[in-house]
Amino acid sequence: AATVSGVTVGTTAAADKSVAAATSFKGGDKIIVSVKTDGAASNVEIGAKLTYQDGQVAGEQKQTINTTGPETTNIEFSNANPWPAGKYTVDVTLNGAPAGTQQSIEVAK
Repeated sequence: AATVSGVTVGTTAAADKSVAAATSFKGGDKIIVSVKTDGAASNVEIGAKLTYQDGQVAGEQKQTINTTGPETTNIEFSNANPWPAGKYTVDVTLNGAPAGTQQSIEVAK
């Protein structure tokens, strides 16, 4: 079965899908949630949810993966308008169940 071994949030992804961790973002930044998984599984659903400080969901996406070993899946959030300044939490799920460590980020004014 697949398990989440790490969650990193940043603004750019390298060719190997790795993301440099960031906690402070600008309003126009793309927010990338990089989810590392281990194990083999078919049709595993990875989800990421971005929640604003007032509890409003700023974005939610899911991807289905098939994996035979360590894998990195990136889920990108972008906004047509600048992200509202403030604090956000990033939650990751694996097949609908909470997985990985919740991340806290902040969009600067």
